[in-house]
Amino acid sequence: MGFGVPGGARRVRFPSLADEDREAVTLFLAQGPRWIAEMQRATDADEPEALALAAREMAGAASVARAFPLEWVCEEIEIRACDNNPAAASQLFPALAAAWERALTAPRVKPEPSS
Repeated sequence: MGFGVPGGARRVRFPSLADEDREAVTLFLAQGPRWIAEMQRATDADEPEALALAAREMAGAASVARAFPLEWVCEEIEIRACDNNPAAASQLFPALAAAWERALTAPRVKPEPSS
């Protein structure tokens, strides 16, 4: 059984993918404010590990929710936090806020059903 191999390819179907996506997006939208608040709190407390963790969690959820600009900003915040520089990470908070607002209003891309 090949995947993507001509002559032996088989289309893989994930019948519950759309439901899982909806649940992930719902969780992402519900948790987003908590992650943002935790990033701010960790920055104020000079806790780069906590900042990196919140940014990593939000980046992963943003990826699943297909909010790629938000994912990028969170990844950059995580990188700066891992460099032990929360102040540099906090310079991205305006971009984080803008990407979050965009994620709230962006249409969600739904997986196309396999035929």
